[in-house]
Order: sequence, then structure tokens, then C-alpha cells
Amino acid sequence: MALSVKDGHALATFRKAAVVTHKILKHSFVRLLEDAFDQAKSITHEEIATHVDECCEHPSKVNIKSPQGHYESCYFPIVQSGGKYDIRPSASTNGETLSDDVIIISLGVRYNFHCANMARTFFVDPVESVRLNYSILLELRRECLAVMLAGRCVGSVAETANRFIRQRCPHLLKFLPKNFGFGLGLDFRESSLIMNAKNQRKFAQNMVFNLAIGFHDLELTDMQKADAQGSIRKLSKYSMLIADTVLIQSGDEPPDIVTKHSVEWKDVSYFINEKNDKDIMPPQGKHYTPEQVFAPVHCFDDILQRSKGL
Repeated sequence: MALSVKDGHALATFRKAAVVTHKILKHSFVRLLEDAFDQAKSITHEEIATHVDECCEHPSKVNIKSPQGHYESCYFPIVQSGGKYDIRPSASTNGETLSDDVIIISLGVRYNFHCANMARTFFVDPVESVRLNYSILLELRRECLAVMLAGRCVGSVAETANRFIRQRCPHLLKFLPKNFGFGLGLDFRESSLIMNAKNQRKFAQNMVFNLAIGFHDLELTDMQKADAQGSIRKLSKYSMLIADTVLIQSGDEPPDIVTKHSVEWKDVSYFINEKNDKDIMPPQGKHYTPEQVFAPVHCFDDILQRSKGL
């Protein structure tokens, strides 16, 4: 436990690593992504990951002033799209061409031996069922963060996640992973602090965690894609992942998310074909069928109303 609780110096290095991780995501990956869309440029997952990796090793490439050799990648960045996804930490980047559909990026930066990690999912010309599932994911993330309090069991995150999905949208339970992240330290992944339902260790002030919330291999039916534009029409399955570096605070104070990149729908969705974001909202007076959003009747209306507030 003593090594899991960080001192002030270690916390400062985590924060610096988190700032650089966020800036590289914003100024390296997102810029490459938007350039590829704007210029209809072909680029592979591996090429993107290599560029991001170089920025992790040399932050000056994205105008971050830092002494040479202080920063490095925690792992080779993971870029995925085109229907083949793995949201586990052990996932790897392949050499296939970036597809403008559902894109997941995971990266981590190490500063003075301490790692920050984050992942985001970006959506290109998404259909309504994708947007609704992402809104559920954001609600799930909020529920998990709410129990990451000093004195609570580490396993309470997984228990809360499973209970929330079982009660609200049980059709999504089979897409939920068993682990929801892990402790961060001198080891990128602290094996004694895996956030699964079996872990009875307690959160303590100044512990640092990677909270990873996702759905794996969600189904995308022909009915759900009836009005789709672009490459998302080719997908039969997709995944989504949000991961952040989180610092545990004292008492009932909520955890501090130090990887600040937005997760809001307006900041992770792109509309590059004929339709725009207004077109995927139900017209006034119209409701999609449960089959179109892959949600049971009892939770669809609730999801739709909540998601409009995002």
C-alpha cells in the first residue's frame, strides 16, 4: 500500500505526464486525423501511431518545451478503426489504412518514471444508435468516477458499472469488459490494483489510477445503418473506449481527472459527408424503433431524453 500512495513529487510528475499526453493527443493525433479527413488522404494506423510515438519521445514536435530525454512513450500508441477493435491494454496497432468510421486512440507518456495514460474514441458520420450508446458510456463513466473515493473498495468500480448497465440497459451487459482499469506507478500497470469486482483493496488519497470505460464489439445492424453516410455503412461491429489518469483525493472529494481532453459528443464526432449532426437527431414527433437503436423499449425513451442533454 505504501508504494501505491504517491508523495507530492510523484504526483507532480504524473500531472506533467498527463499534460503532455493530452497535448500530444490534441496537437498530433487529432491534427493528423482531421488532415486525413479534409484532404481525403490515405494513412495507416501504424503511420499515425509512429508519428504520435515520436511526439511522445520529443514533445518539442508539438511545441512543448521540455529538456531532452525527460519524456518517453509508455507503450507504442494504439490506433484502431475499420471494425477490428481490442479495448484491452494489451492491444496493438496494425498496418491497415485508417477508416473514417469509429476510431480509437490510446497513448501514454512517461515523465521521470511515472506514466499518464488516456484513450478516446472518435466517430465519423455516426448513426443514431452509435450516439446513444456513447451517451450511455458517458453516464457509466460518471457513475464509476463517483465511487472512486478514499476508503471505498477498488472493486466497487466494477460492481457499480455492472449494476448500472444491468438496471438501465441490460442488452449492453455482454459488451462490458471485466476490468475497468488499473493503478499507475513506477510500473505502468500495478497488478495488485486491477479494477475488477474481485479486488477488495481500498482507494486511498494520492493513489493514481487509469480508469478505462468501454464497450467491445457492439453490433451494428442493417436497420441501424439504414440512413448511414460514409464508411460506417461497412461496419457490422464497433467498440468504444474512454480512458483517463485519475488521482484519488481525500474524504468524499471526487477524483481529479488529470488528462483533460474532452469526451463530449460535439468534440469527438465528425460529419464529413452530406448529412450533419442535426440529421442524426430524430425529427420532431418521430421516434426510432427499439430495433434501430438496439435498446429495449423500457430504456430507449430514457436514453434518448438524457442523451439530448449532452
